[in-house]
Amino acid sequence: MAFDYFPKNATAVYADRSKLKTLDSRGLLDDVAAILEFLNKKFPKQELPMALDPVQISKASHIKLRKTLVDVLAKQGESNGATADNIRRALVGVTKDDGSKPDLKKLGFSFGDGSRGNKGTQNRGLKFEDDVVASFEIWKQGEPYEPGTIIKPNIEKFILELVDMYKLTKYSQLIIVPEGALNKSRPLNVNASGMYVGNSPVFDIGATVTDVTVKGSGASGSADKVVYLSLKKGSTVSYFGVGLGTSFLNGYPSSGQVDAKYNHKTNFIQLCKHFGIDIELFDQVFRYKTVPTKPLAVVTPTNYNKQAIGQLIKSAIGYGFHMVHLFDTGAKQIKHYPATSQYMNQNAQIIGAPTIYYGGKASFSRRVTVEVQTKDYRRIEFAIRNKTNTALAPKDLLSNFYYK
Repeated sequence: MAFDYFPKNATAVYADRSKLKTLDSRGLLDDVAAILEFLNKKFPKQELPMALDPVQISKASHIKLRKTLVDVLAKQGESNGATADNIRRALVGVTKDDGSKPDLKKLGFSFGDGSRGNKGTQNRGLKFEDDVVASFEIWKQGEPYEPGTIIKPNIEKFILELVDMYKLTKYSQLIIVPEGALNKSRPLNVNASGMYVGNSPVFDIGATVTDVTVKGSGASGSADKVVYLSLKKGSTVSYFGVGLGTSFLNGYPSSGQVDAKYNHKTNFIQLCKHFGIDIELFDQVFRYKTVPTKPLAVVTPTNYNKQAIGQLIKSAIGYGFHMVHLFDTGAKQIKHYPATSQYMNQNAQIIGAPTIYYGGKASFSRRVTVEVQTKDYRRIEFAIRNKTNTALAPKDLLSNFYYK
């Protein structure tokens, strides 16, 4: 069902008989019009309090009342039936123009915003963010939600668990804001004491990393609850990918430029010290006469800055949001959890020493990768390479986090 018709008043109900054929054939237009006029008079500041599904394929013709009327007109029940009964009791005083009462038993009722603003069932984006936003809007249309309405079972399961975790049903209005397209930047910063991503070492980063923001408000209209969702898709979590640019790696050659002059910037030298990277080995990965037949070396450094690596991980993970990770294999499971300060801090402690791969693993590749392990991640990779073309000079620091 798509509740995408919003009559403004009784006149609009009668004017669109052709759009409301099922209601008209069931002799319920007068009943719907009377209920709408009652709502407009009782709640004059409530714009478009009613949403209708023109098709009305269910046996009980349905009226969806705007979600802001929860606990104002009637209380939301534990089930669809309980909610409908509460609404019917609140509408017993409604009368039609001829003085008779609407036949409330022939009408179904629920709370929800319907497909307002091209949302709900009208939004069928292909991206994960689009799917989450559209599914949230579908959930909002029917309070209490009827299982199976959201087409993708894995997303439905995630949304219902999220709703329960943050008690979202208690808010009379929910606004779902897609923000992933904003691509808020988090540059790399390195100094003698540490390294971090972001404009400053601030770890409460929900507003920065959010892809979808859920805002819940009560009768006062204030934002009583804000949940930031960071959406990831793939086999790993990539918390950041930053450009090293001229401030770190200016002067590095493309493949085959064996005599090019290297320019080791101060920031880059400090980055290598923190990770325990041997600069001479690093240079050899990107400068050679012929392509090596195998990786150059696998090294476990003894001289590295454990605290600096932990600070980088801490700033990458951060806290103050809800992580939502769609795996792209098998049943496409969704792993989700609140990224709390405790979660961040326990994974900022690396277990053992780093392992550094100079030139790839099984076969040679123009990259240097630092691997570490923490409580919840069996492997965290920090790879320095050119993400566009490995034949070009290295210019990116990329991260991949693999869950245990």
